[in-house]
Amino acid sequence: NAEYMGDSLETVSGAQLLIEGSQKIRDSILKTLKVLETTRRVAHSESTNALKNMVQNSAALKSQLDVRLAAVQQDLAALEEEKVGLLEHLHEKQGQLKLVRERLSLRKQRPQREAVRDPVEEALMAELDHLKSAVKAINGKLDRVEKETLRLTSLKNSLQKDLSAKTMSLKVDQKALELDETQLSARSMASMRSTASGLSLGSINKSLRPASVNSAAPLTPSRVRPAWGADRLAASI
Repeated sequence: NAEYMGDSLETVSGAQLLIEGSQKIRDSILKTLKVLETTRRVAHSESTNALKNMVQNSAALKSQLDVRLAAVQQDLAALEEEKVGLLEHLHEKQGQLKLVRERLSLRKQRPQREAVRDPVEEALMAELDHLKSAVKAINGKLDRVEKETLRLTSLKNSLQKDLSAKTMSLKVDQKALELDETQLSARSMASMRSTASGLSLGSINKSLRPASVNSAAPLTPSRVRPAWGADRLAASI
């Protein structure tokens, strides 16, 4: 019986040490979980602030792109009007040029005796030179208008692509920012509690304590009961 009691005391003492060790492990795990949750909250706050800044910057840039695109489209419209006006002037000058050439051609049919460079021919030649210069100047302006139109059209296409990409990016960032932080935090805390409940001291104690030890009282030798049949053995002694 004394040997049995010694073994029981040793078992109880070992169980107590295991329980105390498990308690320390559990406390350490819970502390680690709290640190991880705090770290997550800090990281989430930083990412949220970064998202807010990104949304603000993207919205500002989108607004600038809208303004720039509107200005380019306005310039293109003005160039188109200028082109139409230049073409009208060119058509008018070409008609006048054709008339002067026809007059000069008709005057060449004069008799040889009258084929002299008179004031009329000089005036027609001066008008011809003026019209040629006017047509050349108008064509030069049309070339510049065409080149500027091509440049602005390319710029417009580039701005439209940038605006489309920036609009899509802004929508994505806004959607990410609108995610419910409360819901995410609740999920995280629920997961933390679920993990912590799996490490509860009661469940660990229950798995470690001998069946003969009263869990409601301290593990002392006086609380240790003999195993089944020990009372009968002691009576026989």
